Amino acid sequence: MGLAMTVYAIQQMGLVSASERLCAETAAVVAACTRYLKELPATSTNVQADSTECLCTWRPETVLDMFVLLSQKPNRTLIGISMYNADGECAGVQYYKPAASSEESVSTNSDVVLLGQMTIDNASDATIARPVLLIYDGFDTERTDASPHARYAALQNMQASINALAFGHVPCVLQWVGSTEAHARVASMPLPHKTVGCLVLKSHLAHELAPCTEPATAP
Repeated sequence: MGLAMTVYAIQQMGLVSASERLCAETAAVVAACTRYLKELPATSTNVQADSTECLCTWRPETVLDMFVLLSQKPNRTLIGISMYNADGECAGVQYYKPAASSEESVSTNSDVVLLGQMTIDNASDATIARPVLLIYDGFDTERTDASPHARYAALQNMQASINALAFGHVPCVLQWVGSTEAHARVASMPLPHKTVGCLVLKSHLAHELAPCTEPATAP
């Protein structure tokens, strides 16, 4: 986290300012996503999570949090990126759009929000760094109260479209998400980047960070 990662992401994704796309029509969902990014914890805690309601996935060590708002209407994609302070906390959110209009051609039946964490994959010989945007959560803007399980199921139905989506040199990939009881599997997954714990997905976007060495399941 930090300014260098933010600048790198903007350059690699080919983004430009999109303040003119902030409008009354999407104000509520943009505000909700901005609040989520600001409230996402910067450090892990021992999370008590109901395994029947919550899900979890891994948290990359090198990471930049953002949301992508895909619209039914042409040329309305909006990307909100966290701006971190020295403590790694989100001090604000800046809004961008793809500089290339060809990257806004995703077809959706309704406005959809994708929550993602950008990280950098290393090739097996560690000589080539590849940025990637991991999509771990999302929702139809008309169904913001859906459960984590329902939200991820909807993303799985969109997997082909998500994995075909790219911004500049940064491809999007649907990230694996599973039961909180799978925290041990998350910790042992062979991944092309370092991790720092689990991201626990909760209802109402009240997500938390937890160490993978501890069960993320309520007793």
